[in-house]
Amino acid sequence: MGLSPRNVQEAYTVDEKPSQGEVVLDCPSVTRWLDQFPEEDRKLAMLTVQSLRIVPTDRIKSDLSALISELVDNAVAAGSCVMVEAVNSREDIRRWWRSRTEGDLCPKPTKVNVDSFAIYDDFEPIAVRDFDSGSEKYLDIVIRDEYERRNRPSYWIQSTPGLRTLGTSPTKISLILITDNVGSGQQVIDFLDHVYQSCSYGLLAAHKIDLHLASWTASPQGEARVIQKLTQYQTTTGGTGNGSSSFRSLQTTLSFNDAEDPIARTTLEGFFRKYSSSKRNKGLGYGRSATRTILLGSSCPNTVPDLLFMTHKKQPYVPLFPAKRIPPDIVEVANGISEADTPIEITSSLLETLATDRLIQAARRVGRAGDPTWAILLLAMAGLARNQAVQHLTTPYYRFRRAEGELHRLGWLDSEFKPTDQGRTIVRRFGRKGNYSDFASARRFMKLSVDAAGVVYYPHSVRGAG
Repeated sequence: MGLSPRNVQEAYTVDEKPSQGEVVLDCPSVTRWLDQFPEEDRKLAMLTVQSLRIVPTDRIKSDLSALISELVDNAVAAGSCVMVEAVNSREDIRRWWRSRTEGDLCPKPTKVNVDSFAIYDDFEPIAVRDFDSGSEKYLDIVIRDEYERRNRPSYWIQSTPGLRTLGTSPTKISLILITDNVGSGQQVIDFLDHVYQSCSYGLLAAHKIDLHLASWTASPQGEARVIQKLTQYQTTTGGTGNGSSSFRSLQTTLSFNDAEDPIARTTLEGFFRKYSSSKRNKGLGYGRSATRTILLGSSCPNTVPDLLFMTHKKQPYVPLFPAKRIPPDIVEVANGISEADTPIEITSSLLETLATDRLIQAARRVGRAGDPTWAILLLAMAGLARNQAVQHLTTPYYRFRRAEGELHRLGWLDSEFKPTDQGRTIVRRFGRKGNYSDFASARRFMKLSVDAAGVVYYPHSVRGAG
């Protein structure tokens, strides 16, 4: 359609610094993958890699640890016992069951009998492992570390043995389910079915269960499906009095579908379709999600474009992530990337008014430094909700919580993530400080860097410039 690779690159360029995808271009596995493409497609394949967001495992572990700690604190404050489990896939549960029944007189597992399993009655999540992915392994480690950090508290119920000690006496329990990625949402939905089975007739049926699902990242489509499934919690289970349900995601999964330029999006869709044998999803991955976030602690999700992880039936083609495994050289290089190199994604929905533009631009400048305190206060001033601020900043969640606590201590931010009168005064006071040189410098930066000369930038003291 007359679209050059430069046009496509510009559609996804959001930062002057190299992204994780750009850094891994020199990996031997990536070079071999790119060499398979003819010249006319090689640049689009390269741009596909450059557009990937590759997230180190340590970042995910630190953020999920902070999130689990927050959810457990909330549950204990509400007078509830706590159970924390990592989400297992249906395939892993089926494989675990098959390994148990191999050689026994038990019937071979079928889709029906595994799907009807109840958590804690028929299987324990901690016993199920994905030896290819490793996802459940490191999530279990995060959960165990939080349990040990709290000195194995009595309010923390440990799987089936802990439930059995409660007997049939009704107990309020906060069941916290943790996953690193919600792509299509199907894996989480399948796991929730096992939870609902137990809430209906199993070990959980005798208790009042508050169900909380937390993920490091989620696609908009997957989040919508999971929330819809959670709304069925009250109506599809018949326990003694089921409590509330909630879903939290720290990040929004990036997608090639998010490109605002329709020509660029159409060109990429044609490229993905060319190297896919699937007619149903048009080469865009499961559910046509076309996601571009890769978590190093997991296998490659099936929601990325097909050419990244699937072979082609008619072409001798090896995907970049064969069998959804991430090559060791990519893992090694990406794990060494500084968190500050994470591309910043600012959506148009966050820039609704001129005042919001100014505050968010100022927050973006502050957020590039180590301390996110000012950025958090400015985003609160801009009217963003807490979850929006978490997703907007590239700051690790444990640092976000630490900085948020400091704002509470200073009396500049309230418990509803709204700036107090004192906090508003501080921002306005610094917003008025500065001389003409500050103002002129800000105007030049906006004009040259973001083509927004008409936007008034906050002066030096608020912007956090060094």
